[in-house]
Amino acid sequence: MELLERWLPIESDLQAFLAAAGEAAEQLGASRLERAPTLLRLSERLRHAGAGRGQPLRARLRLEGPELAAEWGEAGHALPVARAAAGQAPSPEAAERLRERLAQRFAHQDPEALRQRNEQMSARLAANREQMEAELRDLQEALEQRQRELTRTILEAETDPLTGAKNRRAFNQAGPQAFRRTQRQQTEPLSVLLIDLDHFKAVNDSYGHQYGDDYLRWAAEQMGAAIRSEVDTLFRIGGDEFAILLFADAQAACARALEILEGLEGQASIGVATLAPGDSGEGGFEQLLEAADRALYEVKESGRGQVAHAGCRQRGTAACPRPGGEAPLPCASGAG
Repeated sequence: MELLERWLPIESDLQAFLAAAGEAAEQLGASRLERAPTLLRLSERLRHAGAGRGQPLRARLRLEGPELAAEWGEAGHALPVARAAAGQAPSPEAAERLRERLAQRFAHQDPEALRQRNEQMSARLAANREQMEAELRDLQEALEQRQRELTRTILEAETDPLTGAKNRRAFNQAGPQAFRRTQRQQTEPLSVLLIDLDHFKAVNDSYGHQYGDDYLRWAAEQMGAAIRSEVDTLFRIGGDEFAILLFADAQAACARALEILEGLEGQASIGVATLAPGDSGEGGFEQLLEAADRALYEVKESGRGQVAHAGCRQRGTAACPRPGGEAPLPCASGAG
């Protein structure tokens, strides 16, 4: 049976609750010597929980059989206060009279106590709000810092430290993603350019590794300058091998490849393959990559320093690069 329930935000509330607990214990037959240490422990524990300091702490007195106990807080803390004499539970009528008597203690509220209670609870709530806002700001700052660190770590893990281009790991992730995007949207074509720097080993052997590193950085700058930095992406996928994901159709991709070839002073071989909107894309990104690789192989076999598109079938025409030493012409995707 619940005898009393009160909020204990200010000192007068706490003292009134302790007095009510003492009176209830006395009515059950507990002596003053028995009540004093128990009420002292109860006072200490309630204060520790925030009673009397503006915190909205709720406390109860409950009578279960012969046992009187105090309970408080959302976690259900409890402390035995007294036990009826001879272990005999009071009758329901006696328990009800006790409940009414305790209720009378709080029937008339002191206006000054009410004012103090409201002021302290308002101050406590304001302090809690400020503390929560500060904690949320700290948490937000920590999350943003963690996000920056994570982004930096990902960028470092996906970037070639020599040229600043994306690395092979990033290409293996970005290629299939771009392929699926083109298939899903059906509005934007995707072209893959595979680029080998011609005779790079000879350059490295003749002039040394430092010169070779400078040459790779220069080549990456030329390729990066020829593409849209916010749309297309350059990757270094091997020692002297690069790849570009270009959101452009076959004709635009060939024109861009020729621009890159010119920037590299004709010292590169470039294979191109395109997935157009509406294409089935059977075989996925791997098949598109294989098509670009076959086109690159054809360029190497026919003398290097050229561009070939996987869709071209008639060599030596205006539609495809010429296999000889002449400058390659722009090509458009053909059948197949």
